[in-house]
Amino acid sequence: MTSINLAKNGIYKIQVNNKGECIEIDIDDIGTPMKCYESLDKIKELEKNVKEQIQEIIDNKSEDADRKITEIENNMFIEMRKLIDNFLGENACQKIFGNRNYYSMFNDLFDELNKKRPELGNKSHFDMMGLEAKTINEKIMKKYQKGKENVI
Repeated sequence: MTSINLAKNGIYKIQVNNKGECIEIDIDDIGTPMKCYESLDKIKELEKNVKEQIQEIIDNKSEDADRKITEIENNMFIEMRKLIDNFLGENACQKIFGNRNYYSMFNDLFDELNKKRPELGNKSHFDMMGLEAKTINEKIMKKYQKGKENVI
């Protein structure tokens, strides 16, 4: 029987907690930036929808409004975790946040990923991952143009 084993070379690892756990992002996957942008867009849309639902509960002076709002917010965090895991990898949010959910958690996460760090040569994790469409396109061009001017 024959098989194919394609090694993953472009994996960017970040230690995310005091237990030594890491998240791994495949920076060679041209879909990675899209997953990031899609996750952020869907989170913004989800937040907007949740605010509208909460406002409706408040406006209607619904019985047990606090319970309903708490349920909506809890479901929002479950969905947001799924969206971030889509970008950062399976169980990334669990490794990063544990079982804790709080309102600014995703802002805090993206601030940390975007923070310039001396240990990274004053670059951010996003910089190191090259998460810009322009950078991804340049990688593709370099890979397939070797010695050929009009490949793409």
